[in-house]
Amino acid sequence: MQASSLINRLLGTAPWLVLAGVLGMLAGTTARAADQPALQAIDVQPLAGQQLQITLRLSGPAPQPLSFTIDNPARISFDLPNTTLALPSRRIDVHASGLDTILAAETKDRTRLVLNLDKLVPYDTRVDGSNIIVMLGGSAGSAARASASPRIVRRAGAAPSPSTDR
Repeated sequence: MQASSLINRLLGTAPWLVLAGVLGMLAGTTARAADQPALQAIDVQPLAGQQLQITLRLSGPAPQPLSFTIDNPARISFDLPNTTLALPSRRIDVHASGLDTILAAETKDRTRLVLNLDKLVPYDTRVDGSNIIVMLGGSAGSAARASASPRIVRRAGAAPSPSTDR
């Protein structure tokens, strides 16, 4: 009789153990999401020579982006590992220097940005603290030196700054 009493007690506590385990996993998922940087804003600035500077602003240290291109239709995709999406809109219309739109999507382990282009152009990326800077078009490596009083064409995710938005 004692063996059946022990089995009944174990079976009675099993649902509580399962519930505690599930709640523990959910808390871990929330904690991981809180540790991940969030993509908060995308600034697009035209530069001399049909070039663009795209600045991705994150809430924490920016990861090294992974990128790939597609020829037809012309697209450049960036994967930001372990990053969440906090943009107010998942689509940004640019219509400047051969860049039509920027689309954003989030999965469980990354955020993906897709630049829809008129045609493929050279590009360069670099991480600068909590920002990822993409130089698009022309000779992308020299685009930073060629900027002449850039202005922000589109800004997604942040309140307009009176000194930069005109």
